Amino acid sequence: NFFLLIGLFLLLNLFLAVVYGTFGEQEKEKFRKLYLHKRAGLMLAFNLIVKGKEVMNLEQFRNLMKFAKPRLNRVEVLCIFKAIDDDDSKGIQVNEFCELFSYTSMLWSSIKKGRQGDRWYDKKRCPKPLAKMGKRQCNLVNGKARG
Repeated sequence: NFFLLIGLFLLLNLFLAVVYGTFGEQEKEKFRKLYLHKRAGLMLAFNLIVKGKEVMNLEQFRNLMKFAKPRLNRVEVLCIFKAIDDDDSKGIQVNEFCELFSYTSMLWSSIKKGRQGDRWYDKKRCPKPLAKMGKRQCNLVNGKARG
């Protein structure tokens, strides 16, 4: 009776391992197909918008975002456009456009120039040693480093 229970336990563990492995493989395949489908859709949309050109300008991008994400304001759309435009060419190529969904899900906020409390290294937002290091790096980049 004891050997029967141990045998049943091992058999069920083996069955569970096979089912779990199969499930994991199916999920990976489903994710891959979804990603490729989304990328193919973005490529088709890009080609329809630019009508044979190789670059999408800001105005075309703004018109697209009016329909895709109507609640975004002009500044947020500009931030997304600049984030997608990796090479700073003032236009988006098809390979850059395929990263659209990565950027549209982000939250964007503006930082007023000269307000110390809005910096990412503010003491209220991060630990004191990190805040000091951030302030020093910002001063170095802005040319205010102590000699």
